[in-house]
Amino acid sequence: MLSFFKKALWKKNNLSSGTNERTTSYRVFSKAADQVIDAVKLLKKIKSPNPEIATIDLAWEAYEAFENAYAPQLTRLTAEVIGVSDNLLKKYGEDGLSNISVSLLIDHSGSMKGEKAHIAACMMLAFSQLSLKLGIPFEVLGFTTREWKGKPIREEWLRAGKPRSPGRVCALRHIVYSSFEDQKKPDISAMFLPSIFKENVDGEAIEWAVSRSVCLGKKRQLLLVISDGAPVDDATLSINSLSYLYEHLKEVISEMQKEKKIGLYGVGIQHSLKGLYPECRQVDRMSELSDQFVPFLEYVFQENLGLSNEVKTAPK
Repeated sequence: MLSFFKKALWKKNNLSSGTNERTTSYRVFSKAADQVIDAVKLLKKIKSPNPEIATIDLAWEAYEAFENAYAPQLTRLTAEVIGVSDNLLKKYGEDGLSNISVSLLIDHSGSMKGEKAHIAACMMLAFSQLSLKLGIPFEVLGFTTREWKGKPIREEWLRAGKPRSPGRVCALRHIVYSSFEDQKKPDISAMFLPSIFKENVDGEAIEWAVSRSVCLGKKRQLLLVISDGAPVDDATLSINSLSYLYEHLKEVISEMQKEKKIGLYGVGIQHSLKGLYPECRQVDRMSELSDQFVPFLEYVFQENLGLSNEVKTAPK
């Protein structure tokens, strides 16, 4: 079987091909409608007479309200991130930061609306600020589906005569807030677009994020996943087993652990990820960001910077 990283590269090259890889029991009925889109373009993509047009202004208003409401927390978070970056720079120096890339992957399921999205937005800002301060290549990504109820792929499956065991029957939407090419503070306003939050296929999202970081060729890659629960797509789960997406997520995580070329971590928002991610933390409210998230962020950066700077001596 192909290694996890070779499969990840294959998936990157075939994301929009509509092909269906069958190296494992996990299947995809069609990738023809899957989408990778820049977060800013996602806002611009919504045009009249689409009924969502009115929500664009609401998104900007919500974003401004978020900044005003959490100004003290954001200021404190920035100060704490500066402290963390100073500590890491003292320990590793600028030369010691060149062997690693870091990625943040955020669940955009329907249950992430509201307070959870606000917490995730703060995490996104802290993560990107720390990466920028250290000069480490980073990405901030999101994942959801394009529509509810499997549209338009479920309809395609129905037209095909409802073949048995179709696998995933929904269209994925993968969102890029910051890419390795941009290296800039992410524009998080899209997170306040109510219609962006739909369903979540975590396993494929992780494979996508890894396929992007592998292309950089760094000695060490770090992937931090923010989620508030198990993967759910009603259309897929109504046709396959109820644990179909969850089992695939566990399989992906297991394969990554065997490879040991990437540090995988999870942060659960009002939900425990223990037993799923090898190392994780839980954050239930905004006030816990300083006590839970920032120390964990420093830990995962330090852990992976240490591994990326290991010097292997030749056996005698």
